[in-house]
Formats: sequence, structure tokens, C-alpha cells
Amino acid sequence: MSQIRFYLDEDAGKKSLANGLRNAGIDVITTAEADRLGSF
Repeated sequence: MSQIRFYLDEDAGKKSLANGLRNAGIDVITTAEADRLGSF
């Protein structure tokens, strides 16, 4: 079974949110980590 990965865009991209989700065992990637800042 595939796992879900959460993608947090610039509007939800606070580091504390991503880190909190990761600490809870949730797979998260941010816009900056995906090198997609400013893209649409």
C-alpha cells in the first residue's frame, strides 16, 4: 500500500508545523524542500 506524503505550501510552510508533524511520524515535504518556492 502507498503511503500519503503531506505537501505544505508557502502558506502553511512554518517550520514548526512541519517539524511537529514529522515528530508525530507523518511524512511531510515543504515547498522549500521540494525547491518549488514561487512556482505555480
